[in-house]
Amino acid sequence: MTSAVRAPQLKRRLTRRALGRMDPVTLAVMNNRLAAIAEEMGVVLGQTGYSPNIKERRDYSCALFDGRGELVAQAAHIPVHLGSTPLSVRAAIERLELQNGDVAVLNDPYAGGTHLPDVTVVMPVFLRGQKTAFAYVANRAHHADIGGMAPGSMALSTEIYQEGLRLPPVKLMVGGKPARDVFELFLANTRVREEREGDLRAQVAALQVGAERTRALVEHVGRGEVAAAMEALKDYADRLMRAALRTIKAGTYSAEDFLDDDGFGTGPIPVRVAIKIGGGRAMVDFTDSAPGTRLNQRKLCDYSLSHVLRDEVSGGRSGSRQRGPDAAHQPDRSSRHHRECSAARGGCGRECRNFAAHRRRAISGDGRGGA
Repeated sequence: MTSAVRAPQLKRRLTRRALGRMDPVTLAVMNNRLAAIAEEMGVVLGQTGYSPNIKERRDYSCALFDGRGELVAQAAHIPVHLGSTPLSVRAAIERLELQNGDVAVLNDPYAGGTHLPDVTVVMPVFLRGQKTAFAYVANRAHHADIGGMAPGSMALSTEIYQEGLRLPPVKLMVGGKPARDVFELFLANTRVREEREGDLRAQVAALQVGAERTRALVEHVGRGEVAAAMEALKDYADRLMRAALRTIKAGTYSAEDFLDDDGFGTGPIPVRVAIKIGGGRAMVDFTDSAPGTRLNQRKLCDYSLSHVLRDEVSGGRSGSRQRGPDAAHQPDRSSRHHRECSAARGGCGRECRNFAAHRRRAISGDGRGGA
């Protein structure tokens, strides 16, 4: 049993394996210990959230990232969040100088977000005496309202401006204290102020617990040892994904599915994918899919693809990330205005399930035009 591996033994094993491949027992122990941090963050968020969306529907996801912002552990929460949250974390790190006690907040679909009600918060984890972040903790939660033309922020809209408040990465907390101007801006543009503020504070509380648990793990087994385990888990995820892809016969697999319409009378809307498999790599091409419509349906191709491949390899288990495909191509036949301003609300429902279904058919060889 993994519980029989005591801290000194675990530390010795990690130290010996820091520069090489980690043995399976140690890897499994560290995988579960890191994943447990994300799971506990989710428990805290669910217990302290104000809205039914968080407390009852549990529409949220939590994850742990290394010092470069690469995903190393996640809880088994919302699939589409797990595929896209890493992009939001990357955007926050690149655009902000996050210091100890800072928290970034964003929901921009063009900075790794999904639709606007999904609000992401990111916190760096600093160790004692260190000037650079050792890790990052993040969570994403669906707020019951984010402003816009209709209560609930899920209107049949044609531009993102109609959907609600769009936040690029900004600081919600600075040095451990709320950035009141950002809080007030957020609350002034959303409905049910008390509920929105309560959910935001619940998200921050979950981050604080995640940061505390990460620091406690480092104190328990050592900074270098935890860092080595993070690298080993990413390496294992990469090998696991490539090994799974090598079991598929080399060739190009294709599939096609349709969305009924875009809500404004345009339809059916074709979604076509061609997946080239070979050498442990998957190249995914959506070039022959329909161009953007009035209600944007294209936003989540990469995100749902990431989850589908992860699910095929891991069976949906939580833990270290499974590396996605080497590339995913989408059609780009729209104007710059359409690319940056089109609605994102339609990108988070039925089409995600359709994409998942036809990709599975394509990879299994049941799609039309298989190799």
